[in-house]
Amino acid sequence: MFINKMPRYDILSTDAMATLDKGWKRLLTEIGIEFMKPEALDLFRKAGQRVEDNTVFLDPEFV
Repeated sequence: MFINKMPRYDILSTDAMATLDKGWKRLLTEIGIEFMKPEALDLFRKAGQRVEDNTVFLDPEFV
């Protein structure tokens, strides 16, 4: 059996992790994600997410 003997590293500081967390939430809620399939847009709309044209704005709690 293979056992990984490499030490674990904390690559990002707590502040950096907080910045990333804030960033992905902003991307999803303010900028949104574009979907080209109408079926996907309908699914997100039915799930209570905001849909404008082809862009879905996700609630972070949904993710």
